[in-house]
Amino acid sequence: MKSLEQNCSRKIADDSMTKPTSRPVTAPISRRGFVSSVSVIAGGAAGFALTSNGSLTSSAMAEVVLGQPSDSSEKSTAKSSTTLQPDVAAVTFLDSLNKEQRAVAQLSYDDMARVQWNFVPMTDRKGLPLKDMDSVQRELAMLLLKSVVSESGYRRSELIMQYEGVLREQEGPKSAARRDPAKYHFTIYGEPNKKSMWALSIEGHHLSLNFVFDQGKVVDSTPQFFGANPAIFQSDMMNRFEKGFQLLRDEEQLAWDLLNSLSKEHLATAIIAEKAPSEIDSPGSPQATPTTLQGLSFDAMNESQKTTLLRLLKAYGESVPAEILEERMKLIKDAGIEKVHFAWWGASKPGIGHYYKVQGPTFLVEFINVQNDAIGNKANHIHCVWRDLQGDFNLPATS
Repeated sequence: MKSLEQNCSRKIADDSMTKPTSRPVTAPISRRGFVSSVSVIAGGAAGFALTSNGSLTSSAMAEVVLGQPSDSSEKSTAKSSTTLQPDVAAVTFLDSLNKEQRAVAQLSYDDMARVQWNFVPMTDRKGLPLKDMDSVQRELAMLLLKSVVSESGYRRSELIMQYEGVLREQEGPKSAARRDPAKYHFTIYGEPNKKSMWALSIEGHHLSLNFVFDQGKVVDSTPQFFGANPAIFQSDMMNRFEKGFQLLRDEEQLAWDLLNSLSKEHLATAIIAEKAPSEIDSPGSPQATPTTLQGLSFDAMNESQKTTLLRLLKAYGESVPAEILEERMKLIKDAGIEKVHFAWWGASKPGIGHYYKVQGPTFLVEFINVQNDAIGNKANHIHCVWRDLQGDFNLPATS
């Protein structure tokens, strides 16, 4: 672990991974969310009991999906019957892979790739992509995603993947290989279980989710990155997205609401510069760069503005399970919520480049909308991130 910690302060580019040899994949990515039938899972659940028609038995299904033995005496509404266990979902996914696939999908916990992250389109990146999985493996990969995020976070991740199809249609044939909804990569670091430390990353264009587990609990869940291009659909697309649809609406609108509620005096404090930066700070870096608190403090806001700022933070946090969001908010409050600051760069009206950050002693939230969308509409392309100033990837914080 020392070698990883000693090297994590430098910015690391994604390494090239050898692609596995796998059988052809023709099945589309599932849009159903939760795996709805036993037979879908059965093909990749190595080591579990099967019925005569090849489906998992009910007891095996409970172990795969819930991470616990089946008990017919339990009511279906019991709390434990609705909880997906990440370690069990991870093991089941890994057991469905062939040797070559597993060599790409599972790395050592100490591998430097663990602290590499990015959100731009890339030819090669760490992990096993959905496009190199068969239909059962894809279902299990998406079940693994579902086990670590909230329902909102799962749906958001699915839509980001689907946006690649939108971009491919807008950009034309030249982008057929670059814009692929199946170019989302899954990497597991270490051995998933409830006794030791292991990690998970799920990443592709405009999506980077990173989790570290220790003794069955999430001990870090950052960097957490989401992006959207277009930010707002200017027309109906693909019989799926209606004009006006906004994937990251609250992250943008609540910040506008807060900015527009400020007095002239408070605007002078909150607005740092008339020009927005070109990108979020420290993109792809294992650790966020600590900066001096800027902008308007939480303590200086009126009650309505404080409520709006808390709603803004919740908009970022609602993509992870409730217990993770609760822990994030507890850390913020324990460190002094009055120390949280809201700062703005760029235009004070939509359609022109703008950036904001919300920062406290323990965290940094950043949002930027400066790039054009694929068909030329200005400032219609969002990047937003939650960073842990106590140390992303469960690493020591950068001093």
